[in-house]
Amino acid sequence: MLLEEFEILCGDAGIGSPTVFERQALACCAKYGKRDLIFKITPHDSLIPGAVIPSLLVKRPSIKQSQGSSPARIILLDELLLEQAHAFLASLLVKPRPSYRSCKVIGLNGNARDDLRHIGKLPELIVSTPRRLIDHIRRDNLSLAGVANLTVVRTLREDDEETRSFDQDVMFIHSKLSRSAVVHVFTPNLDESEDLQDLTKHPKIVERSEWHIFDNELFMYQVPRPSAEQIIAVLCSRSASKSAVLVKDSSEKHIMKKALSTQIFLKDVQVYIPEEFHTDSGGGASVCAVYGVSVPVLQELLHQETGPLLQFPQIIVAGGPEHASFLQTIQEKYNMKTTKQSLPADQEVISGKIKMLLDDVKQYKHPEELAELRRMIRKNVPFHLRSYLSAYLLRDALGEAPQRKTAQVSEDENMVTLFVSIGKNRKVYPKDLTKLFTEQGKISDSDIGSIRVLDNYSFINVSRDSAQGVIEIMDNMKFRGRNITVSFAKKKTS
Repeated sequence: MLLEEFEILCGDAGIGSPTVFERQALACCAKYGKRDLIFKITPHDSLIPGAVIPSLLVKRPSIKQSQGSSPARIILLDELLLEQAHAFLASLLVKPRPSYRSCKVIGLNGNARDDLRHIGKLPELIVSTPRRLIDHIRRDNLSLAGVANLTVVRTLREDDEETRSFDQDVMFIHSKLSRSAVVHVFTPNLDESEDLQDLTKHPKIVERSEWHIFDNELFMYQVPRPSAEQIIAVLCSRSASKSAVLVKDSSEKHIMKKALSTQIFLKDVQVYIPEEFHTDSGGGASVCAVYGVSVPVLQELLHQETGPLLQFPQIIVAGGPEHASFLQTIQEKYNMKTTKQSLPADQEVISGKIKMLLDDVKQYKHPEELAELRRMIRKNVPFHLRSYLSAYLLRDALGEAPQRKTAQVSEDENMVTLFVSIGKNRKVYPKDLTKLFTEQGKISDSDIGSIRVLDNYSFINVSRDSAQGVIEIMDNMKFRGRNITVSFAKKKTS
């Protein structure tokens, strides 16, 4: 759910393809939101919105606000980043979604009085420069007693004195917080600041190399000869409508594209070969499926520092036994969730397609059209037939009907049907009859076929060899206080 809100927020801000940094900052704050964090960053990281998004979405333990005059979260930036933060927040919808925090940016001009109208409304999140915030603290315009989270985005400047002043101001603000407040620091090099050494208490330090593998999941499907159809089934079962597929060569790419052209659900899937796969591949997709790619190529694509595969939160690898041993290596080398999977059943694939249809319904740009069709259905289709109409239309949308579960061996010549004088009215279900016949009739599960339970009686298929013995033992026996009849059925019922 958090990732979905993140994607919606990025879309509202015009961010079509969130960076790895932005995704992983959210993942880190969600996972370790209750403890201090230090994020190592580089000059190339998109600090805005990367450092702002978690504070807009991640829920953290609330601290009782002091006399209703304290924000819950504070982000401290320098003047340049403050302008970028303001532009980012302004790019969101005018009417914020319920999941967004109420937030205000102060310190954009030289007049502190202009900030009072924002502070007076007591937003949940305040974004400011340290100096402007200290100015309001000293004027008693703002209390920090109820701040639950302080986020510091620290950049190194050419003027060391300016950097030192920033750090000292942050330390002063931190001294005004409660002891239970959580601190998140984004910094190129914490060692260069003696003042900030005591800012955090036993923090979780996230090295830059960890950004790529912090919240990834690797799923291994052991398939000796994986095919395009199998990969499509896996993607459908996971409702991965927006995903990427990596294949070994151009011929496999052509096969995969041809198979995808018949799919109405996987419309946003991109196909690549290793030579054209890089860190910008995938178009913001969260899932990448890999098949037919050799282990050495996979090792390069999953390299801890430069591997482009690590930009995807979910990685699916389909391969043979040699890939299974590679999975073990990945488990030992990376802090990555790894899971062995079996190919999905037809029902799982259909369930995944239904979820993708529901997502399309939720994101449809003209809900008034759906509302009109819904009124027409309510007017013209009786209530008891609406679910059947949905099933009928769903069958056409899927392009296939779910395979019906067939009776085990009801038509088998080695089976005969027995009549049993108990049914649903006596709260009897197939599992009850199976247990009754195996325990009292002295037969095994393999001797029992299909079971049909009606209101007052039931029919059960048993092996021809054991049928007569079952009747002799069970006919006229007591079950739940009454004698029951067990005999050969007079006609075929299945």
